[in-house]
Amino acid sequence: MKNVYFLLAIAGAALPMLALAGVFGGEPLPQPQYWLQALYANVGSGAAFTDLAWASLVFWLFVFSESARLGMRKPWLWVLLNCFVGLSCALPLFLWARLRRMEAEERHAAF
Repeated sequence: MKNVYFLLAIAGAALPMLALAGVFGGEPLPQPQYWLQALYANVGSGAAFTDLAWASLVFWLFVFSESARLGMRKPWLWVLLNCFVGLSCALPLFLWARLRRMEAEERHAAF
C-alpha cells in the first residue's frame, strides 16, 4: 500500500498542475485579486472549494495528532505542502511517510 500512496502523491501533484497549465481545456488563470471570486463563481465550484477547504482543515488536525503520536518531526511541512501543492498530493504523501514511520517502529521493536 505504501507504493500506492507514493504514486497517488505524484499524480496528486501533477494533475492539478496540469489543470492550472490549461492542459484540460480550462480557462486562463484569474488575476490574484480575483481568486476567491473565481472559487465561488457558481454554486458547484463554491461547494467543491468549501469541501476541499474543510477536508484540508481535518487533514491538518490528523497530521498534528499522528505526528505527535508517532514522533514524526516538523508536521507543519505537511500543512505547507497542502497549501502550496494541494491536498491531493499532501494526503497520500503523508500516509506514505506515516506507513514508513510505522514500519520502522515495528522493525525497531522486533530487535
